[in-house]
Amino acid sequence: MNKLCMANVVLDRELLLEFFLTFARFEYALKSAGIVNGNIREAKPNWSRFGISVDIGMARLDPNCAAAVDYLGLHPPWRQVLTSNGQVGTRP
Repeated sequence: MNKLCMANVVLDRELLLEFFLTFARFEYALKSAGIVNGNIREAKPNWSRFGISVDIGMARLDPNCAAAVDYLGLHPPWRQVLTSNGQVGTRP
């Protein structure tokens, strides 16, 4: 990566490492649980299926989870998609 792009970015390296390790474990757990799309060449977690399976009522029992659910409801993450002309784009 070009060092100039990152010149003004301040990162907590420990937090970043914790995020990537946790995310990797979570993706592996989804795949191992059968919440996966793919074929013999690749396996990808099926995030849509996982999202549908989450019991929002149970998540709301924890105040921190409830706040996260509310935030994601107001600010859903955008997805990378292929546009009609084959370019990579994003959509809510």
